[in-house]
Amino acid sequence: RFAAIFLILFISLPLQRRNEFAADAWMLRATGDLDACESMLEKVHEGQDPNTDSKWASHPNLQSRLAALRKLDATAL
Repeated sequence: RFAAIFLILFISLPLQRRNEFAADAWMLRATGDLDACESMLEKVHEGQDPNTDSKWASHPNLQSRLAALRKLDATAL
């Protein structure tokens, strides 16, 4: 039983993380940081960790990405 749960987590967590990175990349695209978006999508498709990318370092976490998106929305008004 424990092995089945472990196997499910072992398979699903990397997929979930990959989906989160892809969603974050599209959020970056909305902020106008196309280089970081493209770089992150390349890393996701290559199976690498996008957090190690220098282009991505300008928005290292969800909070900074959301702040950049809010800043973009505020300047559009």
